[in-house]
Amino acid sequence: MPVDKKLLAILVCPVCKGELEYDK
Repeated sequence: MPVDKKLLAILVCPVCKGELEYDK
């Protein structure tokens, strides 16, 4: 089952941003 890169980006983008902001 291949993972949709678009879907993955949509899920990862906000998470990464949130983690970066939270860390800072």
